[in-house]
Amino acid sequence: MKPNMDDFYEEIFGERPSKKGKGYELIVASTLKALNKLANVSHDVFIKSSHSNETFQADAYAEFFDSKIFIESKDHQERNAKVGRPEVSKLAGSLLVLNDVDIGLIASSTDFTSDAKNYVEDLNKAKQKPIDLFIIRQSNPLDEEGRIKTIVANINVVFPDIKNAKFEPIIEIEEDKYFTLTGKKFGEQVDLILDAFYDKNGNVIETVGNLISKLKVDYDKMVAEGNWDFELETHIKINSNLVPIKTFKYQIPYLAEVSELKVAGGKPIIYVRAIDGSINKLVSEEDLLNAHNEIVSQKGI
Repeated sequence: MKPNMDDFYEEIFGERPSKKGKGYELIVASTLKALNKLANVSHDVFIKSSHSNETFQADAYAEFFDSKIFIESKDHQERNAKVGRPEVSKLAGSLLVLNDVDIGLIASSTDFTSDAKNYVEDLNKAKQKPIDLFIIRQSNPLDEEGRIKTIVANINVVFPDIKNAKFEPIIEIEEDKYFTLTGKKFGEQVDLILDAFYDKNGNVIETVGNLISKLKVDYDKMVAEGNWDFELETHIKINSNLVPIKTFKYQIPYLAEVSELKVAGGKPIIYVRAIDGSINKLVSEEDLLNAHNEIVSQKGI
């Protein structure tokens, strides 16, 4: 017996579907959810006719922005058959009495006959509710040819070389008071940890890190230099004492480092192609699993 999508479902998720065809229904619903993460996709939904008490069963149902989509899943892999016009025509008839549905969608694990494709084109030309035809099946190596699997980007990271930076505070007090606060005379080297600027009560006004993040760097010279001028009374701490400053000169060299960033698309597992050419994608195993988990959790499937 030829494999079908229920077999593939068991291979991916580790359990056999409770009924024939359910595996493909869930794969289709999960694939559409993976392609449109903002869409609300549900499996096995019953929709009441707008003109009678009759109900119609959708293998999946999706709401995406203002569109409501009735989804049918057709797995004909075992008999290697394409989805034909009668199956498309049946869905078109159902859409006529479902006023709350905007679009029909049929997913095939094989393909569609030319009659089915032509019929859909006729429906669209006649301004009937549109039906989208999708091929959704397990992917194979041929599907990956010509696609970008990994994006490699070289990123230039520029960062301040604080170790070799030069800072010069312009002090606003007399030398004798400065000596009282610091134990140093003007011009003598002072060791300090400069991480913030303070008001007269010792409250942080601004951090040095935040000021550095806002600097304009001369990338030709790889340096940022200038003054930090303060409108409010501002202090730095020297030997735990608050020392008032008027301005603060800085000269900060910058270093550049090239990093390689690789972005991989994940292991492809599902091939998706819209017959009208609007979509031709591969869905990764991770994205399919995440979408599947979200869908099955809705009903505890």
